[in-house]
Amino acid sequence: MKTKICAFDFDGTLIKKDSIKLFCKWVCFNKIEFFLIYHIYFRILTIFNYKKLKIIRASFFYNLYIERNLDINLFTIKLLNEEFLDSNKLINDLKKKYHVIIVSASFDFILEGYSKHYNIPIFSNSINSLIDLNHSRKVEVIKSNYGLDHVLDLAFGNSEGDFEMLRYSKTPYFRTKNGEIIEWQK
Repeated sequence: MKTKICAFDFDGTLIKKDSIKLFCKWVCFNKIEFFLIYHIYFRILTIFNYKKLKIIRASFFYNLYIERNLDINLFTIKLLNEEFLDSNKLINDLKKKYHVIIVSASFDFILEGYSKHYNIPIFSNSINSLIDLNHSRKVEVIKSNYGLDHVLDLAFGNSEGDFEMLRYSKTPYFRTKNGEIIEWQK
């Protein structure tokens, strides 16, 4: 029997903001430190290597998080507070009929607590890999983990990085900028 799969993008689909940026802000002592490191330092450091900015920045803030011995559960609460009003109900209702997964271009260490909170698998970037889980790679990870014969029954996304996953889905949904979920036209 085929597994009925429902996949969610994370940033902008389940939560209102960028989870990487939220994590980086959370790790910093204050807004000034965040601004100096996140914006100024990394813009200068990566002027000639912008494609790796995301991984370099995430690695730096991950190491800072470890060095400061912060409790990741507190960050998970922050993520839950950034959810769209319908995210909790949507996930829990769909878990009754589907195998719900999150496929995100964010990072595993940032989303792990959220995944555990809802008891759903997450497929995301790792600071140990230069491969960015976005665009067609979202479909590749679904196929490699669930097999080619499994069809993505439902998919939810909010940006161009999700379009391939939405095209692959039988029933795709799109979260608009104002937070409304609409059926996505292929």
